[in-house]
Amino acid sequence: DLQQHLDDGVVSRVATTSDFKCTVCGMQFSGETPILQHLGGRQHREAGARYMLANPGRECGSLRRLVKPVVLAAAGKGEVQAAGAGFRCNLCEVTISGATPLEDHLNSNSHKKHSANDSHVLRPFLEDGVVSRGASSNIFRCCVCCVDLTGQASTQQHLEGKQHREAGAKYVLGNPWDNRATLTKLVKPTILAAAKENVVQVVDTGFRCVRCKVTLLSLTPLEDHLSSNGHKNTHADEETMVFQHPDLRQFLEEGIVIQCYPGNIFKCSVCHVDLTGETPTLQHVEGKQHREAGARHLLANPKDKRASLRTLVKSMAIAAAEAGVVEVSAAGFKCTACAVTLSGVAPLEEHLVSNNHKKRVDQDKTPNSCEAVTALETALEKTLVIRPLPAAAPTPSQGTRAKSKYVYSVISEPRGLVYVFNYTFKGQGKLQRNGAHLDSVNIQKTFEKLGYQIIVLEDLTGEETFEQFEKIRENPELNGVDVLMVFILSHGVDPYTFLANDGTEVNLHSIRFGFSDRKCPYMRNKPKIFFANYCRADRMERRELKEAEEPSDMATIHAAAEGVLAKRSPDFGTVFVKSLCDVLDSHGLSLDLRDLYIELWCQMKENDGTKPMWEDYVFKKFFLGPR
Repeated sequence: DLQQHLDDGVVSRVATTSDFKCTVCGMQFSGETPILQHLGGRQHREAGARYMLANPGRECGSLRRLVKPVVLAAAGKGEVQAAGAGFRCNLCEVTISGATPLEDHLNSNSHKKHSANDSHVLRPFLEDGVVSRGASSNIFRCCVCCVDLTGQASTQQHLEGKQHREAGAKYVLGNPWDNRATLTKLVKPTILAAAKENVVQVVDTGFRCVRCKVTLLSLTPLEDHLSSNGHKNTHADEETMVFQHPDLRQFLEEGIVIQCYPGNIFKCSVCHVDLTGETPTLQHVEGKQHREAGARHLLANPKDKRASLRTLVKSMAIAAAEAGVVEVSAAGFKCTACAVTLSGVAPLEEHLVSNNHKKRVDQDKTPNSCEAVTALETALEKTLVIRPLPAAAPTPSQGTRAKSKYVYSVISEPRGLVYVFNYTFKGQGKLQRNGAHLDSVNIQKTFEKLGYQIIVLEDLTGEETFEQFEKIRENPELNGVDVLMVFILSHGVDPYTFLANDGTEVNLHSIRFGFSDRKCPYMRNKPKIFFANYCRADRMERRELKEAEEPSDMATIHAAAEGVLAKRSPDFGTVFVKSLCDVLDSHGLSLDLRDLYIELWCQMKENDGTKPMWEDYVFKKFFLGPR
């Protein structure tokens, strides 16, 4: 028993002594007998119960057994909470003095009557985060209208009132991809669809129909307008509906500028600045600040083929960067041939055409015959990869970038980026994933042989995880590769929720849906593949999060079917990753992903593992290399 408490972090050893400390109660004891007596006593049980009601999702066996499942379930739903020296039932609005009386209350007929009562409508609002609890159990706050309310009845009245409906509608139409049911039910599906298509926008004076160029003061007139013949007969002009200036289209399509919601907010992904309105955005991308920042990005990444960036710098400067003659430095641009630093794009371009620079480059172009042959062979290899010979009828199997209805083109160098999010929970007792580090090693070895670039990110907190996925979405390197892969290796909470290293719950849906074409234009029409390796059991009652803007060109291979525990070995890592790497080593370049999945299924069965599960959103045939 004591060892389990030590493993769970409930008890810790005091350094250089034989004392033990109960981290829940904050008390210290000399020797094993006193600490065991404390752990079996009422004081620890009450403190442990209070802790578990405040953290009902924590997997801590030595504390969870102090509280009956009915109490934990009620805490998970927000029905009970610790209050003062006791516990409070938020449904019945009563305070109970201890853990045992609380269990008796939850099993009572009066509580069950309240729990089954349809008048308790606040639960979905609390679960969606639309309503939150205040300092007192009887105080609620509407997070949409930013108002505090006293009592369940007045809160329910507010949620059904005109003020909340108008404010909620403005929020939903300003954020149409937020699909929380308690918010989306405030507007009709036709209005929500119009907001997603950018036909309807939220403005200070109400709502604006971009197609008809009229402003409606409130939700009801907007509904009437969208159903009117006048609106239906007005043809949508795509060029003016989403953005009025035609010069903005190229920047949007290439991901240089990203359109946010509401629709008149734009973000420059090169300069990382937000801009309001089309005219200021155009002025920015045509200005000096953007030209300098774009030039720095392009000369640091000279293989970036986006036309709106390549027009910022003369071709000779790009060629010099590709040859390694020009490098980006903190002070500007450095010519490695002449060992000089230039402060801006214009001085750099002037330097590259100067006689001094040409003379120095000519001096460096006198290699011996062996070096010349090697350079020629390298150049020919690069030419063959980057500029394949034209054929009469190019097909994806010939290694071109020709788009196919059924097969993705994978010919970039590197083939793609592989991000490995590995949460080992090192030093966290039973949560520690022994052998997890071997998964990172196996993935790196396998995918490097297949021509992919691997980035391993280990033991990130929840906040760091969200920040990293935001950086990945905005990473311009994605524009130069054909594939994005993400491995998630962790503990699972439910089929679509995993834990970060600090215990934060991360929803897989919210991560994947962040890579839609709108939110990650760099990966538009390119394959995005997720490998999810975590237990998909435990809290099975949680429903999937449904997002409005579903991604496309995306596949996910789960290590196990829903409700099943994934297996791991301290000797070779997880069965899923080991089996996957074995399959890829044997068939990585000969089979498409679906056939590889079948081989993985057979390999995991042979290795006494779980049965993997396939999930996709409009996913074509994908090979890991050129065909």
